[in-house]
Amino acid sequence: MTFKKLFKESVKMGKRVERSQKRRARELANYEKEMDKAQQLSEIRTLVEKYDAYIYFLKNSHKDCNDAIDWQEVINDEIPNEPVYENTNEKIVSQKIANFKPSLLNKLFNTTHKQIERLEKDLQNAIQKDQIRYRNLIDEYNEMLSETNKLNNIARGIINKDIELYRQAIDYFNPFIDISDLGGNLDFSLSVNSATISIHIHGHDIIPTYILQTTSTGKLSKKALPKSRFIELYQDYVCSVCLKVVRETFALLSPIDTIIINAIADILNTTNGVNEPHPVLSFIVSRNQLSNINFDYIDPSDCVTGFKHTMKFNKTNGFSKITPLSNATLNDF
Repeated sequence: MTFKKLFKESVKMGKRVERSQKRRARELANYEKEMDKAQQLSEIRTLVEKYDAYIYFLKNSHKDCNDAIDWQEVINDEIPNEPVYENTNEKIVSQKIANFKPSLLNKLFNTTHKQIERLEKDLQNAIQKDQIRYRNLIDEYNEMLSETNKLNNIARGIINKDIELYRQAIDYFNPFIDISDLGGNLDFSLSVNSATISIHIHGHDIIPTYILQTTSTGKLSKKALPKSRFIELYQDYVCSVCLKVVRETFALLSPIDTIIINAIADILNTTNGVNEPHPVLSFIVSRNQLSNINFDYIDPSDCVTGFKHTMKFNKTNGFSKITPLSNATLNDF
């Protein structure tokens, strides 16, 4: 092949390589764009899923409740047995010592005594391991025994309708720990067979003022939440939290038959323009009434209106302050 032909071929090859490199560069760029697009779509889906989960959480907290505690079963549980000291590691090393026979090398280099010393040191370490393990088991046992005695004391107190033990049960189990995310402080007024509970509800700022959705093309859509839907969602949130508190109380305190619950929220005082806490919902419910409700399918606001209640609510302005049900209602219920 002449120089000219070789040169022409090399130019052609160079152009082919250049075209191939450009093609790979374009493919890589397209791939990266697709990856970015997929990542953006994934992030959008995640945002919308989180938004939907939060809205569901606001309206359905009443569904997630603890099972009722059988306090007699708690008392009947066997007290754990105290651990027995086991010298397992010591036995293994002791057996090695008992079976030890100096090897030819031990005898040849006079290292038998060193080997015995090493085994004796291993024995001390093994004894120490057994002792540490036993101490740990004793510590766990004492902690378990303490908790068992505490639970038994609470169980007997609840069965005997001791109001002070009611409070200890609430403090010990703290079934309302997640309600701080939904509501606020809880105030209990307890009697032998009934309770009056006040819960300080979060204000409107717990409700998002927008709707997040994905469009048909996978883009993020953020729209203002209509005022009527905003107010209805806040009502569902308030009613759902109250129902959750009632359910948790009945599940924990078996002697309680009747509960009055009052929701307290910030209401705008139009005379001074300041939000002030006022009762906005009050209802009374019995254990028997609650047992006939399938909480997986209720609308929390509709459910509350099925009980004897006081609530002033409209879709334009939301809640208005009320006079809550009095404790005298418990006697007439």
